[in-house]
Amino acid sequence: MSMVALALAEQSIQLIPDGTLALDVLVVLVMVGVLNLTLYGPLNRILDERDRETKGREGRAVLATVEMKLSQYERRLRESRVMAYQLVERERASALMERERKLRALRGKMREWVVEEKALIEQQTEDVRKELRRELKGVAVRISARILCRAINGGGSEPTA
Repeated sequence: MSMVALALAEQSIQLIPDGTLALDVLVVLVMVGVLNLTLYGPLNRILDERDRETKGREGRAVLATVEMKLSQYERRLRESRVMAYQLVERERASALMERERKLRALRGKMREWVVEEKALIEQQTEDVRKELRRELKGVAVRISARILCRAINGGGSEPTA
């Protein structure tokens, strides 16, 4: 029987196209259209809907991940700012303590300098007083000598001749 089918098939094969080829193409196109309406259309809609849902889920998952990472970033940023402010505050406090230490040292040096300068001024004042007393005695002796018209001893109360 298979031989008979082969013999029949050999007789029906034509190498020159005729009107049946156009009819065959038309039948195939009608079949594709019917299949698209009845089978492929609903299948494509289901696949598109599944694809949108999958992408929607993936998008929501991506958005959730982005939001989580953004909140972590903002939290770390706040923590970093707090640490930076604390560091600045520690540095400022350290600088203020150093400044106070230097000011105390400078004030101590200034007090010592003031004491030294006062002592020097007192010494110079005493020296000037001694010098003024000496000159005053000399001036007093000269004035007395002129008034009395005689020579007076500058050191005592005895007249000199």
